[in-house]
Amino acid sequence: MAILEIIAPFISAGIGLVGAAAQRKHERLMIDLTNQGKEIENAHEFRMTEMQIQAKREETEQEIALNEVIGANEAFVASYEAEKTLSNIQWGKSKLGDVANFARAITRPLITYTLTITTIIQARSYSNSVESLGLSNLESAKIVYEQMSSNPFDMALVNMTALVIAWWFGSRGSKTSYKDEYYTRS
Repeated sequence: MAILEIIAPFISAGIGLVGAAAQRKHERLMIDLTNQGKEIENAHEFRMTEMQIQAKREETEQEIALNEVIGANEAFVASYEAEKTLSNIQWGKSKLGDVANFARAITRPLITYTLTITTIIQARSYSNSVESLGLSNLESAKIVYEQMSSNPFDMALVNMTALVIAWWFGSRGSKTSYKDEYYTRS
């Protein structure tokens, strides 16, 4: 027994060391698992926050689109009401009514005339600068077109003139093309 009494403290110290190492390993594993759980929880919270932000962004965009539609609808209704009111004003009933009807009647021809004359003057100024070169009509027209298309103002002028003339003549129909209780085209 004497040998056992000598070896026993070493054996118990060895068992204690192995137990302590196993306990430290277990504690490290628990800390790692706790950290992984926190990382997973943080990733989940981050993803939930991203989804909430995206949902709020979409909700805001939908509110903006809805407000734009409501605003456009209100503008249309107001415009329709103003047109209805102006259509009910008859010539000779009031001086203000006569002025309003005259302004309405002269607007389209005035815009059309102004844009058409301005476009013609602009095209002639280009043509006059090209005539001195002594080119054929086709070559002159090509150069005039290239010069006008290189200037954004001139192209906008030509496009507006074409738009106004198309609108002016395109909106005209037969005498019975449009008629309701407020407006009769004559």
